[in-house]
Amino acid sequence: MPDEEIDALAALADPRRRAVYEHVAAAGDAVSRDQVAGALGIGRTLAAHHLDKLAEAGLLDVAFARLGGRSGPGAGRPSKLYRRSAAEHSVSLPPRGYRVLAEVFAEAVSEAGVEPALYAAAERTGARLKGQDAEATLRGLGYEPYAEGDVWRLRNCPFDAVARTHPGAVCGANLALLRGALGSGARIDPRPDGCCVVVDRFVAGADAHDDAQGDQLGAGDGARGDKLRADAHDDAQGDQLGAGAGDDARGAQLRADAYDDVRGDQLGLGDDARGDESGAGDGARGDRLRAEAAEAAEAVGAAEAAEAVEAAEAAGGVQGEASSAGGVRDRRPAGTKNNGNLS
Repeated sequence: MPDEEIDALAALADPRRRAVYEHVAAAGDAVSRDQVAGALGIGRTLAAHHLDKLAEAGLLDVAFARLGGRSGPGAGRPSKLYRRSAAEHSVSLPPRGYRVLAEVFAEAVSEAGVEPALYAAAERTGARLKGQDAEATLRGLGYEPYAEGDVWRLRNCPFDAVARTHPGAVCGANLALLRGALGSGARIDPRPDGCCVVVDRFVAGADAHDDAQGDQLGAGDGARGDKLRADAHDDAQGDQLGAGAGDDARGAQLRADAYDDVRGDQLGLGDDARGDESGAGDGARGDRLRAEAAEAAEAVGAAEAAEAVEAAEAAGGVQGEASSAGGVRDRRPAGTKNNGNLS
């Protein structure tokens, strides 16, 4: 690790010196010690001390010029002015070489002619940053924005080293990245220093507002969708429970019906058994009655037969008597006349 890199970063360890550096970097133009002292509320000597220390560390460039455009005799000595250095300083532990790889990728993209794929990828990356404040997004990406009329000018290009060797691929990807993040307000407007992209302040703000509203609406729709799905789920569960309750009720009714059927069958069997018993008893009594009736009939028949015999015998006797009488009549002498009683 080069010592000058560590020395440069060590120069910013003092909080007040770091504030001096940040003021110079944000100014854009070269500033004097008087301007720094007035802006930070410190003495001119202390401001000069910190400015010179930063210059020795390679963080600031020094130039001399007369302020106010004065020249010639009586214009005074040129003022010592300070501007942020264009030299880059970085420390990585352990060491990393991302810039080398970035240059390799940029060269490969240019040789293969696949810049459209690079731009599309950069825009997708920027889209993941949507919804944030435009200025905060630019500052977070290291562009160091400042307002100039209706636009955001970008004092720093985060990709400056590679953009100098492969401007087509890198500047196009830079624009696509910012359009993905901030919308249509980003456009190319190159200057000798700073970033080649400029951002329309109000267009970017409107796009961010629309994106936020879209996100809110989407979140609201998502919440309503979740509520509707939850209600539908509850309804489905309710239907299932209702169906289950109905099934339970039907099951209970069926079980009750089956129980009644069994009871009915049992009762029917009991009645049938009792009926059979009653029938058997009735049959036995009937047989007994019929036997008694037969016996009675036989007795009656015997008596009637006896009476009939007696009657027949009696009748036979009468007939015999009649026959005897007829025989007597037939034995009357011939020619005997009937006296009116007999013919």
